[in-house]
Amino acid sequence: MSWLALAMALVKLTSGIITTLNEKKLIEAGAAKAALAALEKANAAISRAQKARQNSNADLELHPDRLRDTDGFKRPGE
Repeated sequence: MSWLALAMALVKLTSGIITTLNEKKLIEAGAAKAALAALEKANAAISRAQKARQNSNADLELHPDRLRDTDGFKRPGE
């Protein structure tokens, strides 16, 4: 085997390793981005729920007599 063939094989091997590592890095970055998007979506839903609860509690404090009023939603047995 000549030195040139050995050098070319080494270059190809190094290139393959670098390509594999780069692909792995891109896959991990994509997974991190997807996780971040899911967490942001969950955080937005939690914030909406907390705001609805705060609004409900504030309304209850202002009008405690309306606690037993119908809210317009059908429930089993109604």
